[in-house]
Amino acid sequence: MPSFTTVVEDSSPLINYSIGWTSGSPSDDSTVLYSQSSFMSTDKQGEQLTFKYQGTSVTLVGAKRSNHGIYHAQIDSTAYPSVSGQNNLNQEALTSFATKSS
Repeated sequence: MPSFTTVVEDSSPLINYSIGWTSGSPSDDSTVLYSQSSFMSTDKQGEQLTFKYQGTSVTLVGAKRSNHGIYHAQIDSTAYPSVSGQNNLNQEALTSFATKSS
């Protein structure tokens, strides 16, 4: 069976964000470093995003910055270890989370 990659941007209607998410600020100097110069953010604990797909793997591309916190990923009934998004080096366009292809 052929394999292919699909990129889904943060603005896609395929992603459902809980109420506490907002679009990133254009005044953020790092905005230009993100795909399509956009990003979503939240500073509220417990906020969620949902993305439904069928496939063998998923990768989240994001940033590690000094003002980022810890996040959790769950796919179907599998909860993955917590990941820290904090890094004082302020790195953008990193693989923040990835599952292994089956």
